[in-house]
Amino acid sequence: MSTPRLSTGLRIEAHASETYTWSMFLEVRKEIYMGMFHCMPIERPGTTDVKNYTVRHCKSNMSYVNEFEVSLNVPEQTVSCTCLGFTRIGYLCRHVFCIFRYHQIERIPSHYIISRWKRDALPSAVHSVSNIYSSNNSEFAVIHNEIMDLVTQCTNRLRRNPDQLRSLSSEIKRIRNHVFESFPCEPQPRSVQKTANISDILNIPSNLSTSVHPPQGIRNKGCGTKKQRIGPGGQNIKDKRKKAGKRQKAARLCNKCNKYVFDHDSRNCEKIKAAKLAAQAAKRAAAIAAGLPASSSSDSDSDGTRVDLDDTDDDTNDGIDDYDSSDYDASEHPVSMQNPPPPP
Repeated sequence: MSTPRLSTGLRIEAHASETYTWSMFLEVRKEIYMGMFHCMPIERPGTTDVKNYTVRHCKSNMSYVNEFEVSLNVPEQTVSCTCLGFTRIGYLCRHVFCIFRYHQIERIPSHYIISRWKRDALPSAVHSVSNIYSSNNSEFAVIHNEIMDLVTQCTNRLRRNPDQLRSLSSEIKRIRNHVFESFPCEPQPRSVQKTANISDILNIPSNLSTSVHPPQGIRNKGCGTKKQRIGPGGQNIKDKRKKAGKRQKAARLCNKCNKYVFDHDSRNCEKIKAAKLAAQAAKRAAAIAAGLPASSSSDSDSDGTRVDLDDTDDDTNDGIDDYDSSDYDASEHPVSMQNPPPPP
């Protein structure tokens, strides 16, 4: 654990930082600071062993707020305050720390340190390696965990003494070099030893070639798309849909050409019409080049096929090639009809 920052530099504060947990030390540090800079002791008559004081609590502008009576038994290191801070919150108050500073007491008495606020509230065995990582009771595990616990205890004891930590590190390096000289080779890996043991039990050589492999996983993640396949060599989902039957979408009224069509609307009517004308011209040119008679210019080809610029494989567009929008005139049907008649 890192060392917290001290606000007063008093030895009693350093002792508190080594004794209390981090969160509890922050509270005790505040009381030590207030007892040093915001409390003023006034001695009252008492005996040789018992000292009585009146501690005035001041604000930042040195104006008095209230007063408390503090009694200190010097030989027994017992103290009492009328604020009853230790009884209420479990650690000494600022008025007591003010009197401790007045008598140059540098350590908090042990009977005023509650065990639940201390860093070592839990026994050291709880933090041992054997209790943290595993409950392996083999001989190797027990010795290994014991060595790790010993090293951890030594480093924790010397955490505030860098010189002794360097000496400990040098000693550990010396032991390591001696071990490496005595055992220059690494021991056999556990996996190799485990494989040899299994081969001996099953009476099967361990160097057999593998002829059976795990099957390849199928692609079934998600809800499926038109591009997805069921597995290696499987059939496309779109092909399965086509076998089940094509789904024809409803015709829409194009306000530009005033016709119920499947392939365009008023936004792309001119574009579709230009694409159809270009396709027809290309088809006529190909027919002339092949020595075939060219078809006449119309909205559709002589064989009734329609040019579709949408190169996607969406199933909703299936069946558009079976219907020519030029054969259907919207003037014969009212615009408000909800379900247009099916294509011829």
